[in-house]
Amino acid sequence: MDEQNATSMDLDFLELAQHFEYNNSIDDQTLSQIEQLIEDEVNVFDGIGDLSLTQIDFNLTQEPVKPENVIKQLDHSDDRFGKFYDDDDMENLLKSTESKNTRKNTSWSVKTFKEWRSARIFGTGSEIPELEHLIEPALINKWLGKFVVEARRKDGQPYPPKSLYMLCIGILRYFRECGIHENFLDEKDSKFYEFRRILSARMSELTVLGVGTRPKQAEPISKETENELWEKGLLGDWTGKALLNTMFFYICKLFGLRGVDEHRGMEIDQTELGVDRYGHFVKFKGRSNKTFKGGLAQRHVQAKEMVHHFQNMMLYNMYQKYIEIITKCGESRAFYRRALENGPNNELRFSQQAICVNKLAVIMKTIFRRLEFRVILRIILESAL
Repeated sequence: MDEQNATSMDLDFLELAQHFEYNNSIDDQTLSQIEQLIEDEVNVFDGIGDLSLTQIDFNLTQEPVKPENVIKQLDHSDDRFGKFYDDDDMENLLKSTESKNTRKNTSWSVKTFKEWRSARIFGTGSEIPELEHLIEPALINKWLGKFVVEARRKDGQPYPPKSLYMLCIGILRYFRECGIHENFLDEKDSKFYEFRRILSARMSELTVLGVGTRPKQAEPISKETENELWEKGLLGDWTGKALLNTMFFYICKLFGLRGVDEHRGMEIDQTELGVDRYGHFVKFKGRSNKTFKGGLAQRHVQAKEMVHHFQNMMLYNMYQKYIEIITKCGESRAFYRRALENGPNNELRFSQQAICVNKLAVIMKTIFRRLEFRVILRIILESAL
């Protein structure tokens, strides 16, 4: 092998030397440089012969081909994959995609069962297994059946039928987290037929008693109430708070954003103002929300994207003004910013700090409390005249 390399190097050297016109300017230094170049090429290709094709991942046009360059690029060939996840990272990834309400429902269901279990053991001396040990169908039928019949709220009143079913959903989800893959709510699974009969009978009984037949429901905001919000200055652009209220109110109304988390995660680039053949518009580009997570089951579902065309340019100008102001307020991309007092020249000002989730959750409640207060104050003043 060494003799072949030496012979090949001698031939390459002779071929390369033929390209130079012989004269006295070619000295020993020039010849030694040519020889060094050939030796580098031989060393590189000798090293490549020992590598598999999957290990060769470098661009010959970016750097001179030298042994040290090849080794350097091979050492960094795995940078494309970024961070390698351990078990804790995988667990955090799974938790990050879970809805907070889902986690709250699971915790509430498990806590309610544990409290019922403790109370029943204390009151009757029954031997009730821990929830994660309810593996046998007979145990599930017996103890979950008694649980759905005897479960009560903290005030001692029975749970409405829907809440009772949600308790079962939370326990089922907890079973799966514990590695218990028994679906006691599956109508095709005859092993849990007894439990489903008990649950159905209890829900029917509660319905007959009128428990949960009048669910709480928010009343829609009438056009008259909306106009009154403008008249009382709770909506508008005369202060930062009024403009913030206007943005929140009409994003709820025009685009149907209801969940606080969706408002909290909203960023500036999710709204787009523009003009088309139908007039001025605002476009909302949705992302992850309560009903859309973008997971495997929703791979064919697109995030919602809605466009509203304005008949009144006043509201469009307010959107434009608000976005221009908050875009200049620091590097934060959050859409909802904390409103500040008007400046010396009565200019609107906003902080670069995003509004916390607790404040966002009560914006509408605060608006209508102020409206009621002003109505009551007006009545008092009119009666005093």
